[in-house]
Amino acid sequence: MSQTDAASPADPRRDPDPDSIEDMATESRHDEDDRLKPEYVSAVREAVEQDDSERARELVSPLHPADIADLIELTPSEERADIIAALGDLVGAEVLSELNDYVRDDVIEALEPQQVADLAAELDTDDAVAIIEDMEEADQQAVLDAMEPEDRAAIESALSYPEESAGRLMQRDLIAVPPHMNVGQVIDYLRDGQGLTTDFWEIFVVDELHHPIGTCQLSWVLTCPRGIPIADVMQREQTLIPVDMDQEE
Repeated sequence: MSQTDAASPADPRRDPDPDSIEDMATESRHDEDDRLKPEYVSAVREAVEQDDSERARELVSPLHPADIADLIELTPSEERADIIAALGDLVGAEVLSELNDYVRDDVIEALEPQQVADLAAELDTDDAVAIIEDMEEADQQAVLDAMEPEDRAAIESALSYPEESAGRLMQRDLIAVPPHMNVGQVIDYLRDGQGLTTDFWEIFVVDELHHPIGTCQLSWVLTCPRGIPIADVMQREQTLIPVDMDQEE
């Protein structure tokens, strides 16, 4: 063995064992601390470097979104655009929400405006705003132009408030019902589900001007008799926050 060979550390991506790479799709990808194994990360990077998107997707598709986010964060910044392109739709909204802010910026820069618009539509409004607000003005406008009118309106409404204000941060996807409905009618309305958000734990009761007059936890609705008016179940005391209040307050 030459002195050079003895001193040079092995490149984990150089001449990988084909059998070990093949086993990556089925064997554990995590170490005892539940972190992605370096050899697994190297196998994915090798597939991307060789323009083998099919292999890269095969390796990554079984991962949870949080693990895909970890994989992207473990990839050197100069390689992220390539791995994102190779993984395609595996880099979804859930993956974006798991990424560190500085890495997420790299991901967004590697995507087309329509891709960003599609991902933002899958996120809660406040999470979508967090992605779009840091973009360059021209890129931001391109994403907004690519969005569906309803989604765009929600984002533009949030962006109209000062940064770090309650109005910028608040969640706009909610369930609201009038006080004259009874519990059974509310349940039927929720089951119909047309145009409703699917991720909620609380129902807002609003007057004819759409002002909140009370709230009702979903568990209360599900455990009350159908004939009871929702106004008799709701909690009338509320903590209302001005939209221009700073988030630190």
